[in-house]
Amino acid sequence: MPHSNSIYRGRRAIGKHILPACSSDLIADTRTSIMMLKSVDAARTSWPLPTSDSPLHRYLPPELLIEIFARLHPEKRDEIHYLHVCSAWRTLLLKTAEFWVDMLRIPSIMGYEDRPPTDIDIEFANTFMERSASLDIDVTVHISPKLTPAAFASRSQRILSLVLYIESQYAADLFQVLTTGMPHLRQLVVHHKYEGLNHPPRFPSETTKLIRTASFALPSLRDLRIPFAFLAPGLANSSLRTLAMGGCYCSDCIGSSVTLDTILTFLEKCPSLEDLHIKEEGRKPHVSSRSPVALPSLRKLALGGDDFWSSNFIDIPAILRHLTLPADIAVKIRYPYSDQTYIPPMRELPIVSLLDRLYVRFIKARGYKIVKVEGWIADATKIDLESRMYSHPGHDTVDQLVNTFGSQIVKDLEIWVSGPGVYKEMGLRGGVEQLLRGFPSITRLKVRRQRPDELFVALASVSRAGVPICPDLKELVVHWKLAPGTTVYEEDFWSVFDRIESTLLQRASKGHGLARFVFRCEDIQRLKPAVPPEELKQRLLVKLSSVAEEVVVNAYIETKV
Repeated sequence: MPHSNSIYRGRRAIGKHILPACSSDLIADTRTSIMMLKSVDAARTSWPLPTSDSPLHRYLPPELLIEIFARLHPEKRDEIHYLHVCSAWRTLLLKTAEFWVDMLRIPSIMGYEDRPPTDIDIEFANTFMERSASLDIDVTVHISPKLTPAAFASRSQRILSLVLYIESQYAADLFQVLTTGMPHLRQLVVHHKYEGLNHPPRFPSETTKLIRTASFALPSLRDLRIPFAFLAPGLANSSLRTLAMGGCYCSDCIGSSVTLDTILTFLEKCPSLEDLHIKEEGRKPHVSSRSPVALPSLRKLALGGDDFWSSNFIDIPAILRHLTLPADIAVKIRYPYSDQTYIPPMRELPIVSLLDRLYVRFIKARGYKIVKVEGWIADATKIDLESRMYSHPGHDTVDQLVNTFGSQIVKDLEIWVSGPGVYKEMGLRGGVEQLLRGFPSITRLKVRRQRPDELFVALASVSRAGVPICPDLKELVVHWKLAPGTTVYEEDFWSVFDRIESTLLQRASKGHGLARFVFRCEDIQRLKPAVPPEELKQRLLVKLSSVAEEVVVNAYIETKV
């Protein structure tokens, strides 16, 4: 077997000569492929063809080997087996600063969340910092007594991205480093190590004072993601494009002095923001006499935490009232139910009046009820709302939905109901008819999962002038999933299709017929007596053939969705 610094004729897997065979998956994930191979082919045209025993470093020019090394990105410390190559390669590798830049992101060097870095880890980190020469570096580090922010303070001028997992007692050290100035820093991400709501606050008063008064020279900062306990006013600057604040509900963050005024003051200093996420706001009264803050460049706004536990602390209505947003912004909200409202006050958002497609879901799951609303303009998602409650609401949820999203602009409406009884349990007393009346101009309607009786009762209704509801409707898609744990008998089953046929023919007789009707019947094994799917499909096609210009019918024995 030739030594690992040899190359076989025609072999292109150059990376395998740098790391052992067990790291082949790693090599496949690196950024070596096309550009490297093109360089190899170019080199072959100007260098002699090797024999099976020719050293590869004599075949490829050093510049190309350096380029190969620069494109390798091991994910674990034990994958850096540079001693497995010949001395000529090793010398080149040690001089390839680009190879060592990303090493400071490897968890086995900078510490895991459940294991702080050891002395050996710190030695590795210092070695990699030295070998990366004067290049900008990306650092991900779990702060510990052996690896504090002061450990990389001497190289702060070179840090391009800094991701920290940090406890409260090291906050002062972090801000001391930031005050020294980090001219190249583009991203700062602080993950506050959560110690529980019942844990006593650990921010000493001098640290709180430092956070409030410190100023930072971070002219290149574009991306800031930080919990409220670390939200220093001095971090706000006009260069920020992405800002995420909150997300931790430990005693320090919940007990921080951050209020709505604090947030608005911070945002006022960030006029170029394009992406804003406010995850939670602490248990503070959210009253402000300030005028709204304008964010003219904002393209994405997210309110509420990644889970509803953190969202319970946020006053979404107060935030919406105090922001002036562009018309084309995309909004994502995770909204916990309150006694006053189930849908946040979104009607005043300019984007709501521009939506042309809406998808509404009513879901009952794991003891709570959820309403999800997604809205589009063309193919771009602009509204993503999820709201949940744990008890029966004291108001009509459909009425709130219509008052918030009802529009003559919406042309495509989809309704998804998770199962029987959902309307009653979720306070949907207005039902389908009220929902449809809120969108009078729809041309396409899709209703999923629920028994379709109520839908076709609504479609049969007319105005005082005798005009059917949704008069412009041209395409209707209905998915009926027979309720789990029930048996549907033939007479009851076919009575539903009698109503469908009569309703659609009645609409057609008044000049409001469908161009396309799609019906999908799922879980037909619950139908008694049993009917084979193909036979049922043919019978349904015969029954519904005259209700639209095009009729599509499908029947399935069992579905998992």
